[in-house]
Amino acid sequence: MKNERKVDAMVIGADRSGSTWLRRLCSQHPHVYFCPVSQKEFLHKRETVKRRMFGRMKFNCPMDELQGEQIVLGMRNMQPYHRDKVAKMYFSYNKDMKFLLSVRNPVDRTFSQYGARMHAEMRNGRTQTTFDINEDMGIEQPHVQKTLIYSLLVPYLDLFPPEQFFIYPMELMVEDTRHWMNKVFAFLGVTRDIPLHDTQTLANPGRYDLADFVPMSAESKRHLIELCMEDTEAMSELCGIDLVELWALKSHLHGAGPTSSPRSTR
Repeated sequence: MKNERKVDAMVIGADRSGSTWLRRLCSQHPHVYFCPVSQKEFLHKRETVKRRMFGRMKFNCPMDELQGEQIVLGMRNMQPYHRDKVAKMYFSYNKDMKFLLSVRNPVDRTFSQYGARMHAEMRNGRTQTTFDINEDMGIEQPHVQKTLIYSLLVPYLDLFPPEQFFIYPMELMVEDTRHWMNKVFAFLGVTRDIPLHDTQTLANPGRYDLADFVPMSAESKRHLIELCMEDTEAMSELCGIDLVELWALKSHLHGAGPTSSPRSTR
């Protein structure tokens, strides 16, 4: 018999922001079934951008091993080329779908993704040994585009109500993982206070050598924050956390070095 269960919730976000780590943590819950495929295997770029004259876009979530778990959870990070196609696909599929979104300090996230991209290019044969992110800070660069996370989220917000989104900073999850995972589980509607293992082991750490990379300059940081400040303020309003203060973003605009992030009382 064909399994009629639907995906109840999705982990979305920008690359290098803790989505894979969240997947590992959620997978430990006995009432959560995490789709065995994720990211490109869940919804491939070709499936998103090609023109289809017939049929609907679809994603891949095998449920052969589903054993009556309460929640079916998938994962596909948002991409600029998704535009509104993927949000509309989710809405057509399940209007009650919930979304989990981990966000990260834009300076750290951008540098981390740049490092991951260059590492991948080295694996594919690139012979360059020193990389300078300061030469690649244009808005056309993928690692810069994906810092505008609220802009990527707008097509979803046009369809789904705000209460169907749970958004949190990765830094606060690292600081108090059990507290924030209890919030995640409450949002999903499953039991809280379950045993969690390896909570401080990031699932997808950077695999590049920092010695190969020129640090992001103060001018590049200022440029990046100017690009994403309005976006970050909108995300702050949506999630109820002052991300500008948490990440000390204004310090970069004044040419000062970053200060330590304030603690959240949430």
